[in-house]
Amino acid sequence: MFDSLNVCCVTDKQADITPQNVLTEAEDDSTCRLIEEQETQTASIPSTEGGSLVYPSRRASTGISGYPILTDYGKARFADPINTDPAMPDIYRAPEIVLRLPWGYAVDMWSIGIMTLELLEGKKVLYPIDEEDRYNPVLALSQYIGLLGHPPPEMVKQSKYSSLFDEAGFWRATNYPIPETSFSDFVTTIPPGEEKELFLKFIRKLLTWDQELRATANQLAGDEWLMMRYDDVNG
Repeated sequence: MFDSLNVCCVTDKQADITPQNVLTEAEDDSTCRLIEEQETQTASIPSTEGGSLVYPSRRASTGISGYPILTDYGKARFADPINTDPAMPDIYRAPEIVLRLPWGYAVDMWSIGIMTLELLEGKKVLYPIDEEDRYNPVLALSQYIGLLGHPPPEMVKQSKYSSLFDEAGFWRATNYPIPETSFSDFVTTIPPGEEKELFLKFIRKLLTWDQELRATANQLAGDEWLMMRYDDVNG
């Protein structure tokens, strides 16, 4: 998505393409003025989390418009040399990063797919956090298989987690059962019909095991579902 900058928008602690790093322009400054008035009358009381002061947010009272803008490039990575280290936040990690394979621009498109589902449904797509409140890559892989099916055998063979699969590439870590789920079941805000089918087709272009098969931003520009939503807005 950012080929012209030759940089991948991922970080070791927080990916750039997540809801908190996508901004849109407010239609006017009424929200800012209202917040100023509210703070003057009743100042926000911060809490302490992780040694830092965290102030509560106030709900916006105005509409938003314009194109989305990506922010927070503080730890963006250069595409060359090839990256192989862990990156991205736990619930957004692309499969190639979990499997500890070389990765590049395609991780951003994975993030867009996960983010789109989360914004649409208001819940997490993946949550590979174990009972000890720690990220668990094995749990993550079982959840990915539940949504995507088994990974390509060639990916498994190159991965540090190849022992979790049998010779045919099937999951054998029975202590981490594969959840029975699907994109179709996850999406409930779009009723069954043409739009849902187009949306699921759109998501499956983004959320793939093989980063080489993952759609690029240019390839998605004229996607049928995106064009349907564009026509509705500009109708």
